[in-house]
Amino acid sequence: MSASGPIVASLKIPFPTRREAEIAYDVLRVDAEPKRSFIEKTLKLEDNQLLVEFRGEQAKNVRVGVGSFFESLILMPEHTPAPTPSRAIYGFCLFLLFKTLFILYVLWAFIPTELLDGFGLTYLPDKYFALFMPILLLVGLTFFAFLVYPSLSLAMMPDRDAWPP
Repeated sequence: MSASGPIVASLKIPFPTRREAEIAYDVLRVDAEPKRSFIEKTLKLEDNQLLVEFRGEQAKNVRVGVGSFFESLILMPEHTPAPTPSRAIYGFCLFLLFKTLFILYVLWAFIPTELLDGFGLTYLPDKYFALFMPILLLVGLTFFAFLVYPSLSLAMMPDRDAWPP
């Protein structure tokens, strides 16, 4: 213990909204400081601010803990599964796109060809492909799941006779 007592570093990190502060709190509170770091980290949430307090006996240990915390804080928004406005917009657009494509596919598959020709849609593929394409997709998926993927896994395994080195 130093002569002047423990060294304390307090940080107040503001976030735009309370929800974002809660997400940061939930993500960062999971990582406890290891015992070998010789510091204690305390996280608190007040409104839209994250309060962090580092307490340790040596300045070097507190400095390393604060630096490590900031690295985690910087990486957190990139890797959190929390919804952001851009993710929500892209997700909704993809949802609408695939829902529309599926509806068009079902209409094409079930509306008689003569009716489609009456609307002037004579350039559509044969109705045979309405069944052929999903079946082909399932056969390809099955081929990959039961042959290609296990073969790649076996090819990446080390030779049984090569262990131990």
